Amino acid sequence: MTKVGCIALFCIINQQALPAATPAFKLKENFNSGKKNICLSEILTVENLPAREQEKLTRYCRIELNQATLTLNAKDAELHAWAAGVIPEKISGSRVTITYVPGTPAGEQAKNTAPMQRLRRGTTVNLILKSANMQIAREGQLLTDTFPGETVEVRLSGTRRNFRAKLINNETAELISP
Repeated sequence: MTKVGCIALFCIINQQALPAATPAFKLKENFNSGKKNICLSEILTVENLPAREQEKLTRYCRIELNQATLTLNAKDAELHAWAAGVIPEKISGSRVTITYVPGTPAGEQAKNTAPMQRLRRGTTVNLILKSANMQIAREGQLLTDTFPGETVEVRLSGTRRNFRAKLINNETAELISP
């Protein structure tokens, strides 16, 4: 066996011998929000989670705050994580208390002018492309059911081109750079 072959074999054996770091999920104790739909990433702290899985937690904004306070236990958070497509082994922390604080957080005032609700596939939205010197807006249709704040596939009206966009509110989506 050559020297390069021995080194490659040694690297492969060591990679298999080292266990991959398992993700650690922890519920926050308290969370205050000025919006009615909470994203899973806002109430969980996560370590050693791949970026793709982390994005799933960030895009899952379907925890609805229907009253002034909402208490979720670890099992509820685990079910929401499963719905987001992430399967945690265990979520530490007993429960999180989510409190609705009237008034919007800084920078969110323009986004929350209309109540947040689930938008159905096929809904027409204004697609906005912003740059340093200009802003372009066109109509497009949502390709999946979604909530404001989530990233979604959008098709430009009159074309077959699909783009990824972040839904700002019930009427507007901002295109995300590829």
